[in-house]
Amino acid sequence: MTVLLVRPCSGGEEVALIFPDDPTAAVGIIAREIAEGNGEIIWDAMPLSYQGDINVVVHLLSEKVDTEIYNKSFDLIRRVIDVANKQENFILNTKFLDKFSSGNIANLDLAWPSIISLFKCISSSAIADTGGLQSFNGRNFFASTVSNLIGHTKDISLLSGRKNPFEYSSIDLLKNNNNSTILRLTSPDGSAIRMEFINIQGRWMPTYITDNWTNTISRIKRKIEAINPEYINKNKSQLINLLSILERTLKQIEIAETQVQFDRSAQGMIIPLMGVLLILSETKN
Repeated sequence: MTVLLVRPCSGGEEVALIFPDDPTAAVGIIAREIAEGNGEIIWDAMPLSYQGDINVVVHLLSEKVDTEIYNKSFDLIRRVIDVANKQENFILNTKFLDKFSSGNIANLDLAWPSIISLFKCISSSAIADTGGLQSFNGRNFFASTVSNLIGHTKDISLLSGRKNPFEYSSIDLLKNNNNSTILRLTSPDGSAIRMEFINIQGRWMPTYITDNWTNTISRIKRKIEAINPEYINKNKSQLINLLSILERTLKQIEIAETQVQFDRSAQGMIIPLMGVLLILSETKN
């Protein structure tokens, strides 16, 4: 009923984790590790073929994207995050959030530091530049970035008055049939969900993931492979220009001193952003 939590051995060779054959015990270990913020367990809990699919998709993306545009886009995203952190009050009081209740705005205010930290985590991760894409290692990504994302997501949920989405007080077997099983996962507040799992290559995986995995990976690969480098090169100068316009507009948002100035500047982001999205949507062959 134990799991062999072994990482690289003395010779540097990685040893795979050994999970219990019992689905309740295996899922219980994974759930506890995730609740403690260990994103690497998600990687270890995947079948080896799934791990390979993720690495292949990211490396394929690194071969198709334009380095300058990709890196400049993430530079802009990091600037957006910094400006959002600086102009929190204007953002929470903008007319664009009129449909949100005062309670939701208050919760958003409380969770704001964790929300900013979550986006910073993504924008500074291995996928935030082409060099990171090229050298992407799934285990390292899940051990670092995914672990941080779990922590920030938990903080956001708790600060917003909701429960820890990763914590379960009990996991019980409802039905077991060879390679498939149904478990009841109960949260500390008493709410429970029924979830079906299937054993794939010695790993107990939720069936909602396994049922769609192959088609999802194939669809992602097709979309990446359909990216047309010639089209990107043809429209590169226009894309760079639009990104520069967004950067200048972002500067206006950053220096806004009144709500009116902020809202007006924020509206100025819409047209160039739509232009970028329109060009990128046409990058397929």
